[in-house]
Amino acid sequence: NFFRVIWEHPSIEKTGLYLGFACMSFNVMLLFFFAVYCDWWLGIKTPWETTYPKAIPVMSITGIITFLAFAVAFWPVWGFWSLLIQFMFFMGFLNSAQFLPSGAIGSVMMFVILIGAFFTSELIPHEGLAHYK
Repeated sequence: NFFRVIWEHPSIEKTGLYLGFACMSFNVMLLFFFAVYCDWWLGIKTPWETTYPKAIPVMSITGIITFLAFAVAFWPVWGFWSLLIQFMFFMGFLNSAQFLPSGAIGSVMMFVILIGAFFTSELIPHEGLAHYK
C-alpha cells in the first residue's frame, strides 16, 4: 500500500515528503481555482491561459520541484523504482480524467478522487511494505 508506506515508513525523507506535498497542494489549489472557481463559479469563459499567462510556467516549475522532492523522499525506500512509481501515478492521474464527465462536475470528481486516494489508505487492513522492521 503506497500511501500507508509513505505515511509510516521510517526511512522516508520527511523534508522531501513535506516539500513535495506543499508543492503538489499548491498546484492542486491552482487547478481547483481555474477549473472550478473561475470557470464554474465566476463564469469566465475565456481560456485561463490568456487571463493568467504566468500560471502555466509557475505550475510547471512547481510540478518539477514536486517530482524532485518526492524522488528524494521515496529514494531510501524504493531506490530507482521511486522514479517509475511517480511516473505511473502521474500517468494514471492524467488518464483517469477521460473516464469522468466533462465540465465542473468532472473537475470536482477528480479532486474527490485525488483527496480520497490519500486518506483511504488508513482503511486498508494490511501492513504495507511489510518486510521492513
